[in-house]
Amino acid sequence: MDGPRWTEEVDSLVDAGDVDGAIALLESVVSTSAAAAPPAADLRLATALGDLAGLHASRGNTLRADELRARAIVLRSCAPQPPGL
Repeated sequence: MDGPRWTEEVDSLVDAGDVDGAIALLESVVSTSAAAAPPAADLRLATALGDLAGLHASRGNTLRADELRARAIVLRSCAPQPPGL
């Protein structure tokens, strides 16, 4: 799933109470993004990891959430910044 469509799908799944489905979708996005060519994939991956961390935290799995958030932070800090920033 590409672009903002996966975020909308995740939101729809969570709104419907299907957190497991949302986690599965995000795991798929993470797998696909991790295999894609950087740097564009890095920000997409960081976003997916952050969303996935939030879902794990909502389930009480704080260790997994912290691990995913740390990965997302590293990816965001290493991503190239747009000119002028």
